Amino acid sequence: MQKQKVIEEQKAIKEEEEKRELEERKRREQEKNKHRVQVREQMEVREEDKRETILLKIAEGEKKLEKTKSKVKIERIKKAEEAAIKREDRVASVNRISKMQEYNKEQLLERIEQDNEKTKKVQMEKRALLEARGQLRRNIDKQKRKVLEEFERMKRRGKFDVFVFDYYNSQRN
Repeated sequence: MQKQKVIEEQKAIKEEEEKRELEERKRREQEKNKHRVQVREQMEVREEDKRETILLKIAEGEKKLEKTKSKVKIERIKKAEEAAIKREDRVASVNRISKMQEYNKEQLLERIEQDNEKTKKVQMEKRALLEARGQLRRNIDKQKRKVLEEFERMKRRGKFDVFVFDYYNSQRN
């Protein structure tokens, strides 16, 4: 009975720890989500700034083009600005892809770590169950030996019939 209480207390403690771990994970996930939103908003602001910068550059380029009357000069300026914009877009795309890959890598590593923690927890629970099962088997074997020893003692003393009769009556009640 006492061992069962201890096991139940241990189980309650484990459940409480699991509950705390779950709450902690939820809190961390909320913080991460908040951070992701902040990062996304910052990236949007940066993208908007870049767009405005690009639009300003385009506007400046158009003013320059209006000043020059030569179509050749106008075409060269347009091509140069377009090439610069494309280069900036490519650089921005490369940076964005790099950041996304890093984020995905972090997420994957986090999932792997969580899986490792789950595996360790399952292994610990399995060890505890095996240990409890072994202890139960030892107790059963000990009780069995005691009953057999008592049976042999009574058999030697000739009180076997009384033992069987008492045992039979105790089983009926």
